[in-house]
Amino acid sequence: MKPVTNLRPRFFWFLLLLFAYGFSGCAAADSKVGTICMSNSDCPAGLTCDMDLGVCRRQDPAKSIVDFELTPEKGTGSSLTQVAGVDLDKLGDTIELELNKAVAFTGQVKRMVGVSGSLVATRLPEFDSRALTWNFQVGSDGYFETDVAWKDGDDASNILDVLFRPSNREDSPQLFVRNLQVTDQGLDTFLVFPDYPQPKPQVDQVDVLMVKLRVLQSENFPHTLTGMVVEGITDQGLRTNIAMPDEQGNAYLLLPVTMDAGDSDKMILPDSLSLTIRPQDSNVRLPTVHYDVMSLQDLDPSDPDLGTFYTGDVPDVHSVSGVVMSRSGQPVANCQLRFSALGIGNGSYQITIETDAEGAFSTTLPEGHYTVLAVAGLNNDLGLKAQELDVGPQMGSVSLVLDRRLKLSGRVLDLDGKGVQSLVKASRVTDWNGVDDGVFRTFDTMCDEQGRFELSVDTGNYTLDIVPPTSSALPRLTVERILVSTDDVDLPTSTTTLPKPEVIHGHVFNHAGLPMCSVTIDAYRSDEQSSVLIGQGVSGIDSKSCNGVYSVVVPAGN
Repeated sequence: MKPVTNLRPRFFWFLLLLFAYGFSGCAAADSKVGTICMSNSDCPAGLTCDMDLGVCRRQDPAKSIVDFELTPEKGTGSSLTQVAGVDLDKLGDTIELELNKAVAFTGQVKRMVGVSGSLVATRLPEFDSRALTWNFQVGSDGYFETDVAWKDGDDASNILDVLFRPSNREDSPQLFVRNLQVTDQGLDTFLVFPDYPQPKPQVDQVDVLMVKLRVLQSENFPHTLTGMVVEGITDQGLRTNIAMPDEQGNAYLLLPVTMDAGDSDKMILPDSLSLTIRPQDSNVRLPTVHYDVMSLQDLDPSDPDLGTFYTGDVPDVHSVSGVVMSRSGQPVANCQLRFSALGIGNGSYQITIETDAEGAFSTTLPEGHYTVLAVAGLNNDLGLKAQELDVGPQMGSVSLVLDRRLKLSGRVLDLDGKGVQSLVKASRVTDWNGVDDGVFRTFDTMCDEQGRFELSVDTGNYTLDIVPPTSSALPRLTVERILVSTDDVDLPTSTTTLPKPEVIHGHVFNHAGLPMCSVTIDAYRSDEQSSVLIGQGVSGIDSKSCNGVYSVVVPAGN
């Protein structure tokens, strides 16, 4: 962010922008262009903050640098491929694309015997922050087999990092193995857990691979609790096993470690651990308690005791019942209710239930102050409803009244001002305050012949994707940061006007130079953090054979 001392030159640029936009035919539609801003939150939908000028400007999807992601069909001998930084200004609009070779990745995950679960293998990304990822299952014997990409002439791109997630979390933690080198012949390897000690009062170990702790109610009432489990996450982002305290409240956590395939003797132990103590299931009316960042470096391996942790004294549990209805008085069936409260014991409490066919609900909750979020099904026109609720001994029946969803409308135009009959999808990202409330939904519709569309949406922040028909030869458009809060939103046409198209074409080949068909080609506009899809295509066949020809419509370069 620029310092306050830059406001004077920003004001100069602001006047220039006002001159440029304020006296043009687009002044009414773009009345917010040129607004002084310090971040994107200061700008309305479809505009972003130019951090150098300090003013809101229209998002410009046009960019000469394009990134490609190629997805071939399985069994073709080729693998998922990224091609980064294609400069259309320098290379033109004919781009030949080559797929990476698919090679076998096989092996076994072992502890004392084979361990079942799932593996996530990742390779460094070619663009943005999305690593190339392969997800696959590991059988009960620990053996696995899949195909991954091998990139010719680039050893650094052929290094895999692998995360193993065990199926039985009570017995095993996660395991991370890095620097697995893939060759043109593939990779066959063993992923081996270290030797964990067996849980017992005095742990005999050389390195701190297992820690113990005790879970009790409170210092005033040092009782053990039933129905609670403990889980840890390390500074490496890996998860321990899920441990259940015994009759004395003692629990033992097996620490996840990172193994380095480039150095077989190197085992990277975690430095710190964060704990979560939570109910085993929703029937246990006890809080979830988090303890953050405890150092493991000074623990004695022969007695690695983290100490005693308290869930806190839990208030009495009370019955809660009521009904969910629409503003017109109709019951709302199968409406999801998400109850959440802070300050329950030493932590928080959450539970989700649903209304019955008559819109009624009933449950029990520990005494406290709650927020209940009502989430109606997508098959009606009712929006989200958040309501505060005090649960106590004297509370009566609860009524939640849902209003209609708000309207998000607009008109999709081409540069000549003609309506484009496009697919429009609005994806909810956060609530209208920018907070992740766990409600992720996509609403979609088709424009009419004049390009008009109208969506019934919940309140929140949205990303809007406009996908014109392939026959139109027009590029798709993504508009971010559309806020729907208290009123219907009608987007200005400047926000939903499709940019000038540019057609990228060429051929898709495999690593041996043979043309490849039925390959999905996704074109992206990327920065360091994210990517926006700006075009899609599929390599095809002519009337006689596969020729690998493709074409993708994208916004024209600057």
